[in-house]
Order: sequence, then structure tokens, then C-alpha cells
Amino acid sequence: MSIFRKPDYNSHNKSGELPLEFKEVTKNQGLIVSWCPKTKFLAHQAIACFLTHCGWNSILETISADVPVIAYSQWTDQPTNANLLSDVFNIGVRLRPNNGGGINGEEVGKCIGEIVNGTNSEGYKKNAMELKLTMREGGSCRWRLIRQEYSFVRR
Repeated sequence: MSIFRKPDYNSHNKSGELPLEFKEVTKNQGLIVSWCPKTKFLAHQAIACFLTHCGWNSILETISADVPVIAYSQWTDQPTNANLLSDVFNIGVRLRPNNGGGINGEEVGKCIGEIVNGTNSEGYKKNAMELKLTMREGGSCRWRLIRQEYSFVRR
């Protein structure tokens, strides 16, 4: 399953828009919708991992669903959040952009393969479940303390 958000604005080069051929090729394989409740999507048994921009809401929703992540951060707090997910809590991998800053299908496929079949695939799932339980025990206050502790250690 994939969810693609429509760009907030139109660009001259159609950046962020799905190509017309994508819609044609996939018309019998899925459904293109304008909105989907992310928490229900993440809770679906078919979801093996979630490619996220590492925004705070996405992180909380992902943790509550105990889903491993592919972290693709861009700015502000997202790189720190991506580091927490991949390097500290070890619930996923980071998507590495190419030299031009973009990503390609090969890199995304590599990350999916690592999450689903890689040497640490079971570890990502186990760690995601443990993090979910930690959040459940202490709520978001516990998570904020963990995050503050981590940011202090990194300085």
C-alpha cells in the first residue's frame, strides 16, 4: 500500500505530482484517494514499514502502530527525529538521498528490503513493539523525556 499526498501548490515542473502513466498502470492494482486516516492505514496487517518525513505527528502515529520506519527527513526537527528512530531506538533505516538531494526507486527498494528481509528485520519489529509499550506505560511525557535526554547527550 502507498499513500501519496497531493502537493499543496502547483509547480511549473509538476514537482510532487503523480505522472499520468502511473495512474494508468496502477488503475487495477489499487485506489488513488485524496485522504486516508493514517492511524488506520498504519494499523493494517499488510503494512510492513512506513516511509516517513519524520514529522512529530507521524512519529507518534508510527510508534503507536509499532511499525518499522524508513526515515526520510528534510529540515528542522526531522533529522534529529530520524536519528532517534534509526540510530537510537533502532526501529528502522534512513533513506539516503543521491548527490542531487533526490531519492530513487532503487534506494527505496533497498530500504524496504532491509526492513522486510534484512539481517535486522526482526529486530526492527521487536524494537518498534517495545517502544510502543514504553509509550503506553509512560505516555507522551515519557517520550518527551527520552527525546530531551537524547538531545542533551548529543550536545
